[in-house]
Amino acid sequence: MLDNVYAAIESQPDSVLADIAREALDKYPIQLIQGKQQRIGVARAFVTRPNLVVPDEPMPDIRFHGEIVRLMKRLQQETGCAYLFISHDLISSIRSAIRLA
Repeated sequence: MLDNVYAAIESQPDSVLADIAREALDKYPIQLIQGKQQRIGVARAFVTRPNLVVPDEPMPDIRFHGEIVRLMKRLQQETGCAYLFISHDLISSIRSAIRLA
């Protein structure tokens, strides 16, 4: 499995996914802070290069809201994907839609 991760990093060394993989490659999930766990969760959705991503409550912790929105925007720019957010938090949804639209 690590060979696949290394191959992905080498094939696209400047991509957001490669950056995230480098940060967590030698760590177990329990060794990562919550913000990095969320970033990895978002990045996992992009491994297959989807055209549409449907994040369900992608920003449950307000402390990491900005970081996750910036990451999702960068991934959207790299891949050209669209988002369909599912959330109970109307304010965060509106902010995210404006920032990601």
